[in-house]
Amino acid sequence: MNKDARQRTGDRQDNRRVFRWGIGAVIAIVIAAVVLNAFFSRPATEPPPNATSTPLSTPQPLGAGAPR
Repeated sequence: MNKDARQRTGDRQDNRRVFRWGIGAVIAIVIAAVVLNAFFSRPATEPPPNATSTPLSTPQPLGAGAPR
C-alpha cells in the first residue's frame, strides 16, 4: 500500500518538473503579450476614436420644463 522511498522521490521530482514547465509557460505568455502589445499598439499621436457619433445634448435651463 505504501510507496517506497524511491517512488516518492520520483513523484516529487516529476511534480517539480511539471510545476517548472507551468511557470515557464506562464512567463513566456506574459512576455509574448508584452512584445505583441509593443508592436501592435496605436501611436500616441493619434487621437482616440469617438465613442459615439451623435453630439451630447445641452441641458435645459432651470424653469424651462413642461408648461403649467
